[in-house]
Amino acid sequence: MNSQIEKCTNDKVVKYWQDLIRKCKQGDISAIRRFFEMKGMLKRK
Repeated sequence: MNSQIEKCTNDKVVKYWQDLIRKCKQGDISAIRRFFEMKGMLKRK
Protein backbone atom coordinates (compact mmCIF):
# COMPACT_ATOMS: atom_id res chain seq x y z
CA MET A 1 0.00 0.00 0.00
CA ASN A 2 2.73 2.48 0.93
CA SER A 3 4.57 1.82 -2.32
CA GLN A 4 1.39 2.56 -4.27
CA ILE A 5 0.90 5.82 -2.40
CA GLU A 6 4.55 6.75 -2.95
CA LYS A 7 4.32 6.00 -6.69
CA CYS A 8 1.14 8.05 -7.03
CA THR A 9 2.73 10.94 -5.14
CA ASN A 10 5.89 10.79 -7.25
CA ASP A 11 3.84 10.66 -10.45
CA LYS A 12 1.92 13.77 -9.38
CA VAL A 13 5.13 15.62 -8.53
CA VAL A 14 6.56 14.81 -11.97
CA LYS A 15 3.33 15.95 -13.64
CA TYR A 16 3.35 19.18 -11.61
CA TRP A 17 6.93 20.00 -12.67
CA GLN A 18 6.16 19.20 -16.31
CA ASP A 19 3.13 21.51 -16.25
CA LEU A 20 5.10 24.23 -14.48
CA ILE A 21 7.94 24.08 -17.02
CA ARG A 22 5.45 24.12 -19.89
CA LYS A 23 3.87 27.28 -18.48
CA CYS A 24 7.32 28.85 -18.02
CA LYS A 25 8.13 28.18 -21.67
CA GLN A 26 4.88 29.90 -22.62
CA GLY A 27 6.03 33.00 -20.76
CA ASP A 28 3.71 32.74 -17.74
CA ILE A 29 5.35 35.13 -15.25
CA SER A 30 3.61 33.52 -12.26
CA ALA A 31 4.93 30.11 -13.30
CA ILE A 32 8.44 31.47 -13.79
CA ARG A 33 8.33 33.05 -10.32
CA ARG A 34 7.01 29.79 -8.82
CA PHE A 35 9.76 27.81 -10.57
CA PHE A 36 12.48 29.96 -9.03
CA GLU A 37 10.77 29.90 -5.62
CA MET A 38 10.65 26.12 -5.67
CA LYS A 39 14.28 25.91 -6.74
CA GLY A 40 15.17 28.19 -3.82
CA MET A 41 16.59 30.82 -6.15
CA LEU A 42 14.06 33.59 -5.48
CA LYS A 43 13.85 35.32 -2.14
CA ARG A 44 10.54 37.04 -1.42
CA LYS A 45 10.60 40.28 0.54
